[in-house]
Amino acid sequence: MYRDDRGSEKLIGNRTWGFKVGTMLNFFFLPFVIVFGWIGNATSLAVFSRPKNRSISCCVYMCGLSISDSLMMTVASHYLIRFTYYYIFSDKHTKAYTVPVWECKTFTWLYQLASLNGACIIVCMTVDRLIGVRFPLLAKRLCTASKAQKMLLVILLLTGVFTTPHLLHSKVI
Repeated sequence: MYRDDRGSEKLIGNRTWGFKVGTMLNFFFLPFVIVFGWIGNATSLAVFSRPKNRSISCCVYMCGLSISDSLMMTVASHYLIRFTYYYIFSDKHTKAYTVPVWECKTFTWLYQLASLNGACIIVCMTVDRLIGVRFPLLAKRLCTASKAQKMLLVILLLTGVFTTPHLLHSKVI
């Protein structure tokens, strides 16, 4: 920032202190989130996909959630790689790096798909557990692993259709 002749502040590029703090958080905090996220999702998938857990609807939902969160970690890893490339390896004066349009569209869509898919899975798992606790006699019939698998497929299809406009209309700004 600098002050012009009239005393008003002007922004030079994106170099405010908030931008610098955010940049440091991306460089130092995001890699830990990505590493621990991958480890946690892999562990969850390994535990909940065991043969004895595959017959429990809640474990099926947790497997779906760990896969959805792993997709989110993939998008975050891509963002970190791009961010690091942009700020370390590009020209410091021009910052004239442009992201290919297909990459922008694909990762915007994947981000939207993974975040909405994860939220929908949590809602379905909550309803599943509500039925299991509130109506225990109905739970044997309604809360089955095969119905949970079908519900995960329906969620994926609906969120895929719902987020398709992000794939079609995203553009580099």
